[in-house]
Amino acid sequence: MTRAAFRKILTQALSLLLVTLAVLFVMNIVTNQRLEAQKQAVLQKTLGEVLPADRYSPISLLAYLEKFPAIMSAYIAYDGKGKILGYVIDVKDESETGEILTRMSFSPDGETLIALQVLGDAQGAENEGIRSVDFAGQFKGIRVPAALLSDLPEQNTASNEYPAIAGLKDGTFKAQQDQKDEAGYKDFVEILVQGGRIVQVTWDAVQTDGGTNRAKASVDGEYVLSGSKTIWAAQAYAMQNKLIEVQDPAKIAIKSDGTTEVVPTVTVTVNAFVTLANKCIEDSKNGLAAVSVTPAIPTPTGATPAGGNPAATPSLSLTPAADPESTMAEPANDTTGNDSGNEDGVVQNNNGGVLSNTIDGLPSTDIKTKINEAEGFVQSSRIVVSTVNQAYVFLQKYLGGGS
Repeated sequence: MTRAAFRKILTQALSLLLVTLAVLFVMNIVTNQRLEAQKQAVLQKTLGEVLPADRYSPISLLAYLEKFPAIMSAYIAYDGKGKILGYVIDVKDESETGEILTRMSFSPDGETLIALQVLGDAQGAENEGIRSVDFAGQFKGIRVPAALLSDLPEQNTASNEYPAIAGLKDGTFKAQQDQKDEAGYKDFVEILVQGGRIVQVTWDAVQTDGGTNRAKASVDGEYVLSGSKTIWAAQAYAMQNKLIEVQDPAKIAIKSDGTTEVVPTVTVTVNAFVTLANKCIEDSKNGLAAVSVTPAIPTPTGATPAGGNPAATPSLSLTPAADPESTMAEPANDTTGNDSGNEDGVVQNNNGGVLSNTIDGLPSTDIKTKINEAEGFVQSSRIVVSTVNQAYVFLQKYLGGGS
């Protein structure tokens, strides 16, 4: 074979290779376009119910998983010219009857809720009311954050406040049991007094073998109450809130079996809580302030923040699904400042106790829209509102460039 013939064959081979590569490249583009078109068609069918758009682009949640575990997905919606129409966010939280998943759309600035859908929960029939047009229709075009009308504090709170215990001195006061219980826990109560009133309460229990505190263990499923649908942490929060409301443990009536009917959701014995709270109060009167070493504890989904305003948060979770407390905050030494929201949105002091006058961790004064609960579905209604507020906080963080 001559050199000219070889060169001709090589040229033809290279030409054929280039043509083949070009065809494969074009086919790949066409295939990708077809797949993207199919993907967008699915998104338009699903997400379009709350925010119609020509294209949806997913927001990566990797940087937000720890602080916003309840956020299941988030998309940016664009029109045909690439203009942002808004955002679509899915949030999953838990009620006493199971998980509730909501899908909602927000305006480009994140300040207005365009539309909301309640997609599902573990026992749909029991939460039929939150899917009703009357309830869901209230969210259309509202300014956020929102709150149930029944959860907002009275305008004239002074006339509705329980009187404070006379003689309380400001500071942090803590009392802990000397003996562990049969599960190896030692209960403790910590209160914060400001302006002569109890403004924050923490009830938890340390595991004497060095394990997880009881509140977090109950959220993680490690500590389970027999026959109770409400986890221990949620019941502890309910008692904390009740004490902040009534100010005096003497107003929390205890039955002979150690339980109380003052807080309907609480079925655990509360003797230790009341006894330790009284010890804190005596220390306050005597000025025996303690240095807080309490680690931040989880706010359970469906828990009630101080002042009787149930929150729900968070919860929320990665592990388990929508669980707000996959991580623990660092111990705090200062209980008088640095208030912050934990993952499910409840504003907490550094030592983990709830603070008063908040809705889902947001100051009640920031609430822009009042929502009427679905009749007969108060807790589920509250969870739905909480998912809206969680999405709002996430979106503000995202738009602000933070995580």
